[in-house]
Amino acid sequence: MRVSASKRLTSDHDVSGLRYRPDIDGLRAVAVLSVILYHAAVPGISGGFVGVDIFFVISGFVITALISREIGRNVFSLPDFYLRRLRRIFPALFSVIAFCAVTGWMLLVPKDYQSVGQSIAAATLFVPNMFFWKTAGYFGAQPNQVPLLHTWSLGVEEQFYLAFPLLLMALLRFFPRGRIQLILVLCVVSFGLDAWLVNAHPNAAFYLAPFRIWELLIGALLALGAVPPPSSQRWSTAGGLLGVALIGTAIIGFTNETVFPGFAALVPTLGAAAIIWAGTDRRGVTTRLLSTRPVVFVGLISYSLYLWHFPLLAFSTYVPTYGFSPEARAAVLAGIAILAVLSYRYIEQPMRQGRGVFARRGIVFGFALAALACFAALGLGLSAAGGVPGRVAPVGQRILDAANNFHPDRAQCLNLNAAPATGIAVCKMAEGKGAPQFALLGDSHAEAIRGAIDARAIAAGQSGVLIAENACPPLMGVSNPGQEQCARRNELRFQYVLSRPSIRVVILAARWGLWAEGSRFKHESGPHVSLLYPALPADGADNHAAFAAGLEQTIRALTAAGKQVWLVGPVPEVGYDVPRALYFKYLGAPIDVRPTYGEYLARQNYVLRQFRDMARKYPARLAWPHERLCDDGFCRVENGETPLYLDHSHLNMSGALFVSDAFKGLFQGAR
Repeated sequence: MRVSASKRLTSDHDVSGLRYRPDIDGLRAVAVLSVILYHAAVPGISGGFVGVDIFFVISGFVITALISREIGRNVFSLPDFYLRRLRRIFPALFSVIAFCAVTGWMLLVPKDYQSVGQSIAAATLFVPNMFFWKTAGYFGAQPNQVPLLHTWSLGVEEQFYLAFPLLLMALLRFFPRGRIQLILVLCVVSFGLDAWLVNAHPNAAFYLAPFRIWELLIGALLALGAVPPPSSQRWSTAGGLLGVALIGTAIIGFTNETVFPGFAALVPTLGAAAIIWAGTDRRGVTTRLLSTRPVVFVGLISYSLYLWHFPLLAFSTYVPTYGFSPEARAAVLAGIAILAVLSYRYIEQPMRQGRGVFARRGIVFGFALAALACFAALGLGLSAAGGVPGRVAPVGQRILDAANNFHPDRAQCLNLNAAPATGIAVCKMAEGKGAPQFALLGDSHAEAIRGAIDARAIAAGQSGVLIAENACPPLMGVSNPGQEQCARRNELRFQYVLSRPSIRVVILAARWGLWAEGSRFKHESGPHVSLLYPALPADGADNHAAFAAGLEQTIRALTAAGKQVWLVGPVPEVGYDVPRALYFKYLGAPIDVRPTYGEYLARQNYVLRQFRDMARKYPARLAWPHERLCDDGFCRVENGETPLYLDHSHLNMSGALFVSDAFKGLFQGAR
């Protein structure tokens, strides 16, 4: 069957002879705009990431309707189905990948360009969601360093497209009466696994197809008629308005701190399903609004909009600046729209309509396979080449190398890999003789400062241990909901220290400002932190109270056991990737990322007061690294041309040695 040019605009429905649903294109517009505005940090769209979940429901509905209709007519062809997917997905995707490869070559530093190479390979091998599951948390990622992060959702859909047609064919052939029930069981099982995993393993629940497939299956159930269509315009209107309310609640009400997906993902997915269901007869008010021409047009170009938006936002914010101004944001959004229209008109449409040489199926498959092979080889080559550091002048590379200036056992000591059987990692410090005489406890900031303490311990002939846990403050009784093992591992490490009489000095170091305030610093991305303490209300609303209670309990227990407690004051946070910022400064960009001393005091005011109060109340001693880094004006981030930080807040080994004088009195009198 041939269709008119206007109908060909939404080929997913047209190729199967289905009645065109302009409201579904309108729903695509809502989905893509919410995602774009969320990633552009437009105020009021704190939950815009749910647009992806809306897309999943739409995809499940459209694909299932297409396949089941063609199977019912006995005209379904698996090669033709995959051909349509190739035409739909790959041309625009290849264009975006090529753009990222070229732009990355010109702009990105080697480690970030290497990451782009890895994500290119993952995207072309249909596993970007698996790659980002292992390498990046969606809400905590630095998006300007991963311009292809958004392709994770394509990975979920591609894996669905590979498996679901075979399943549906089998169900329609062997279980035609039970197909809805069996798909419903799969949907419930997938959702149950998602809800079960979302707290303990949030990255897996977010990225991996088995735990997101239920969202596509909701659309599939609709397409198979699991819910009877609305019986009247009143029901159509009610269903559409319910869908709008649910989606609006998610887009406006959800935030990066929302436990997601899990039960929260029911809100936008059921909202999308309600709108699709309500539009069956085209009579509801929501259906009519979504079917208006401007909204439909945005839906028609939604795939190109989605593909282009994230790389443009990532590259436009890559060079450290002083925020993303409204004018800059508007300019980038305009650029996204222009590129999307051009991509839709000159890349998507010619390929989807099979013009010219691409009308032949064999040529399309051959071209797709060749392109996949080339891009996979490119991505793997960039990864193997370390992001091609030869692009960077030696002085620039020396600056960038500061990001790798850390102890070789850092990952092991922070439990970044699989935790040991004991649940904690104990790393030796100073390598002195005999049993350890001191212990350094904390989070990744404690590990970062260890070089300063090592230097003093070696000079004093002391040996010790580092017991650090990433994203886990050394505070008794305190738990961090974002790090489920934190409370248990805190128990274990304090037991270790308290049970060893040889350990006379206990040093506590951490990213205190984050734990006390709960918020990130300046332009650093990442989730809010809510500390919990058993005797306080479990709403995570008062980090200060939990911080103070945990700090006092810790110092009281350690001093009661005869330990000398040292509190290491907070290292100034920067809020920018320091080596990268200094690299661009070396290239001539007018960049100064030094925090002012006033910013440091404002950020750490509560922590500094608590530390001084604890030193007055208990025989705790204080060490102040910031006194080596800050003067009355600024806190330094480099010494000459040598960066002192690994990233936005962690000192590197050079930085730790630079502040070692702050620990002069640490082992005074020890032999």
